[in-house]
Amino acid sequence: MRMTVANRIKTEQDTAEAEAKDKLLKAKEEAALARAEAAKEKAERELRKGSAGDIFGEFTKIAGKTVTRTIGNEIGRQLVRGLLGSIFGGSRRK
Repeated sequence: MRMTVANRIKTEQDTAEAEAKDKLLKAKEEAALARAEAAKEKAERELRKGSAGDIFGEFTKIAGKTVTRTIGNEIGRQLVRGLLGSIFGGSRRK
């Protein structure tokens, strides 16, 4: 079977297009892998970098809550004692 020049050109074009598509697909896959690797490295850096700051930040947050709670409890206790003392006359020691 003889190939005409037009058929040969068409075959070469099809082959070139297929190779170009393969190269493009491979380039896209490599770019996706590179982005995934970069994201993984960034996450690892953030995890390492943020550890000390996060611990200190959590400590101050918890300490602040504790102080606020303690102050609130003390104020509440004094108010309740004052109200009850004024209602029931308080303790009169002789």
